[in-house]
Amino acid sequence: VAERLSGLDDVHHHAAELLAIAGEIALEVLVTVTGHEVLEDLERSGLLTVRHSGRRTAVSLAHPLFGEVLLRQLPALRGRRLRRELADALESVGARRRDDRVRLIAWRLDTGGAGDREDVVHAARLALLEGDDSIAERLVRRAAAAGDGARAMELLAELHFRRNEPERLEAVLAGIDLTELPEAERVRVVRRRSSNRFYAMTDPDGALAVLEETAHLFSEPQAVRAVAAHRATILSMVGRIDD
Repeated sequence: VAERLSGLDDVHHHAAELLAIAGEIALEVLVTVTGHEVLEDLERSGLLTVRHSGRRTAVSLAHPLFGEVLLRQLPALRGRRLRRELADALESVGARRRDDRVRLIAWRLDTGGAGDREDVVHAARLALLEGDDSIAERLVRRAAAAGDGARAMELLAELHFRRNEPERLEAVLAGIDLTELPEAERVRVVRRRSSNRFYAMTDPDGALAVLEETAHLFSEPQAVRAVAAHRATILSMVGRIDD
């Protein structure tokens, strides 16, 4: 694959690198950087594929291996510049789709941009919805570093849940300062942590201990009932029916 890509001249190699970074991207976005002819040449040579979805025409490298090789060879500073080019191009045509907005924020951050903290957290959540875990993780860690602790850690916990990493999930959830969250969100974190201990780590005592240790943090009737119901579910499943 590397030998095949080495035959590209600078203009076509530049376009291929942009595709390696972007994955699949709207044709109208990439054309603003590369022009039509270069992309037509890549398609003709079997390096680029075109996909139509409704009114959107998207392009990508014809095989994931092309992207892997190009990214492995890509110097860090050149990668920053290419991401800036992609972000500028995407912004110029309008980041209308949900995944466009996510990638725009991620690329701006990758090139040294600051980014609004609310936007970063929102983009991380959208990346999770899109299933783009790699971008989501970068955004989550950036949000956490910017001081958005509790909400960013909830999203990081979601990543560990998807990857079936219960010990890491427990560590992240245990480290969340629940006092930073309103009670409705505290309930979500506590129930998630207790469920992880019970189902994934097969630790019913630990699951119940989580509920007991955090009981003093709930005073609103709806929150108290929600935690009590969760506790009752676990007690019934371990055979403690009277409790």
